Amino acid sequence: MAEPFWEMVERRIDGLFRWMERGRLSALGIFLYVLAVSLVRDISEYYLLDPVFVSTPHPWLYSIAHHVSFYMVIFLGLVLLLSAFSGRGVRRSANVIVSVFWIIILPPYLDHFLFGLDMNYSYASATDFLNALVHFSGASFNPGQAMEIAVVLAVIFGYTIWQVRDQLDTVLGRTLALARVSAVVFFSFLTMFILLRPERISRWASKET
Repeated sequence: MAEPFWEMVERRIDGLFRWMERGRLSALGIFLYVLAVSLVRDISEYYLLDPVFVSTPHPWLYSIAHHVSFYMVIFLGLVLLLSAFSGRGVRRSANVIVSVFWIIILPPYLDHFLFGLDMNYSYASATDFLNALVHFSGASFNPGQAMEIAVVLAVIFGYTIWQVRDQLDTVLGRTLALARVSAVVFFSFLTMFILLRPERISRWASKET
């Protein structure tokens, strides 16, 4: 007897998420992996999208260090966000984010070679950020970066929704599931709005000192 279509889809999605949850790296391995991916992303972004920065004297060690630290903070934030709202624990959530974190390497290459851009990743104002987010357009819009954000958010939303699907049989369950998913959406975009630019962090730090 043929397997019902929905059961086949459910089984395959379950299998995909189990594969993403599987621990392949130790805690040290995850740290080194995130460090390496962040370093490749940062250097790629400099050389492909910020020729002025590369061609002028700069404190490279400081610049690379604070950008890499930014990506590592983003990784940690995504893990905690996913763990809090999916209910699957920190370790499994970390493994899920690890399985897609490599995608941050791609945007500079996509934007430079595919879309012909040479602008660095920054938004001049909150208005520019919202315009790029809502309309996928604007002077500071980068298609590769938009794809990166869309994929990461799709994984977070999809994973969380899939974990709460069994709660949708009752009104209370649907209400709680909706609240959980809404919280994921809200905090994801809030985090993205606050932390999207590494420059924002460095300016804040300089003011404090």
